[in-house]
Amino acid sequence: MSTPLKRVQEFSSKPLSVKKQKLVCNVCNKELDFMKRSSIVKHLESDKHVTNEAAYNSSRTLNFDEDPVHNFRRDLYLKPGFNVPSTTTVRRLLPKVYEEEYAHLKNFFNQAKVAIICDETTDSMGRSVFQVLLKKLDFNTDPNPKLIDTCFLETVDYSTISRAVVNALIKINVDFNNVMSFITDNASYMLKAFKTTIKTLMPNCTHVTCFAHIISLVGETWRSNLNNLDQTVANFKSIFSRSNYRKQRFLEFQKNEGVEKPQCFPAPVVTRWNTWFKAVKFISENFEISKKFVLEEIKLEDTLALNKLKLLFEESELEIEFKFVSQRCDKFKFAILRFEEQNLKTTKVYNLVSDLYFWLTGQLDTVVYDKPEENLLAKNLFKEAIAKLKKYMFDGSQPGMEFFKAARIFDPAQAIFFNANLSELKIPFNIYNGIVNEWPIYIGLIADLNIEDPENIDLEKWWCQQKNRLPNMFEYARWIINLPSTSCDSERALSKYKIALADNRQNMSDETILITNFLYFNTNRNLLNEANDNNDLSDNDEDFIALESDKEN
Repeated sequence: MSTPLKRVQEFSSKPLSVKKQKLVCNVCNKELDFMKRSSIVKHLESDKHVTNEAAYNSSRTLNFDEDPVHNFRRDLYLKPGFNVPSTTTVRRLLPKVYEEEYAHLKNFFNQAKVAIICDETTDSMGRSVFQVLLKKLDFNTDPNPKLIDTCFLETVDYSTISRAVVNALIKINVDFNNVMSFITDNASYMLKAFKTTIKTLMPNCTHVTCFAHIISLVGETWRSNLNNLDQTVANFKSIFSRSNYRKQRFLEFQKNEGVEKPQCFPAPVVTRWNTWFKAVKFISENFEISKKFVLEEIKLEDTLALNKLKLLFEESELEIEFKFVSQRCDKFKFAILRFEEQNLKTTKVYNLVSDLYFWLTGQLDTVVYDKPEENLLAKNLFKEAIAKLKKYMFDGSQPGMEFFKAARIFDPAQAIFFNANLSELKIPFNIYNGIVNEWPIYIGLIADLNIEDPENIDLEKWWCQQKNRLPNMFEYARWIINLPSTSCDSERALSKYKIALADNRQNMSDETILITNFLYFNTNRNLLNEANDNNDLSDNDEDFIALESDKEN
């Protein structure tokens, strides 16, 4: 059976794409009938299309701001006398730059212990895009993950995911025994890929499902139980989404109501997990003003969203719900922010989750029983959130939980409070055997340790100082301490991908997309530790790549 995506693949040399499950001609901005091949051919051969395609191809240029090729920095174009290369030259050079950078990555990961971070999405052309990132696990090294491969999957299941990961590792020459962690979301095919393939081939690997996603799912239990509140947030977002004039009116309205520092409504974004709580907090703090503004706006525009908001604001329990969530959401926001940090130490992870769990359970004891509505609301929200987090923390839905619990022993400020008998601490077998002989020395060493600020101890520096006294434990600490706990970096990589594949650049081949995205994510974040800063207008000619058309004869 024909589909829009199959037609795009069939006519791969033509400017066709999939938008909202429809086949579209990019140059004519026209929807085509993907069920009729003859209709597509007729359109592509029409005089109008041929003319439009010729004009489109002749006007296409490479956007250097969005395609940061290795040495094509802005400073190149600021240097007097430098000629900007033609699009053809850059396209010819792009694969060479990719090969050079990929060779650097191979050298960077050579013999290193690594963590795999991966994720999948559907792009604007309807393709399933799977990206594989690697993070080098060591002290005194570039801590940022690197994008090593972008794959287009015909189907998304455990076998295609496994194959893509294995091929990416083989391509970059990573030893399977040096793969220490596989970080993903909690999709069932990711879990099966690890159990059936990854764990078999990579015996030292631990599967970790993204902690930021887990905390988000716990927070989602509140959202799903507060339908009127959620609808209020959604409709408030809707009334501002396409109206800059309304945004200005809202700021002016706040000013007239005596608000000292008027603010725009912080619209929630699905992929940014904290934004819903921020939106709730804003409406709670400006409840009466928001309610009055809706009534005033209805006089100007009688829209469906405004009328829904009017009815919602008439609900007597709505303000109670907003106030309740606003006063109690900070713990969620704090946990999500910590897990979104790029270099959160492994030794902090279990404590963050544990603190949230016991805070939730403790909240049931602080319910105000002389307020029946609030009492019932609190019980429902906290009980469901506790049940959700318990599933991941104690019931096995987070396969990496025991690892992160055990990892705390590598923080001397925490280890001092643990049982001196290592066998009672449920340390993973492969780690236990490596450190058991040095454990008594470690316990004796930290017993006399005076740590003034245990929360901010520099673990890397401390372990480097103990390298000679605790050589085996040092070797474990150097990869365990910086092991990632979330897949947030893969989300960032997919966001970069969507920027690279803009609406006016959907004729790129799969190879060009792979190269462009690789360079955009890796070099744009300065992941290869290049010496030159983007703002340094150096006159050193060694910074430049010689272009074939620019070489002297």
